[in-house]
Amino acid sequence: MVKRAKKQLERLMEKRCDISGWVEEQGEDGVEQKEVLFEAQVPCRISYAGLGEGKKGTDFLSPKGTVVLFTAAEVELPLGAVVRIDQKQYRQAGESRTYPTHRETVLVPFGEERV
Repeated sequence: MVKRAKKQLERLMEKRCDISGWVEEQGEDGVEQKEVLFEAQVPCRISYAGLGEGKKGTDFLSPKGTVVLFTAAEVELPLGAVVRIDQKQYRQAGESRTYPTHRETVLVPFGEERV
């Protein structure tokens, strides 16, 4: 039953995302941080909850809303990962929730802090 539900959810994942993060490397000038691509072209789905609740004429993607990323349960998202979807960049806002069929991760636009 889980396999069937998982297969149905994967059909809904019409977008692709790249997952990257920062690692520390020892360089000649000391420790340096370097961005590393963990996974590329991962099938995903994105959900916008509570967005567009602002006044008329305001930006649709206001920080009051929540962006949730849905991926396969096997996809690893390290804490603080950077996710790129449709030429937009997001940062993981907290721990992912993993279910037998999928993984849900709350995202915030890169450069913004979670309120």
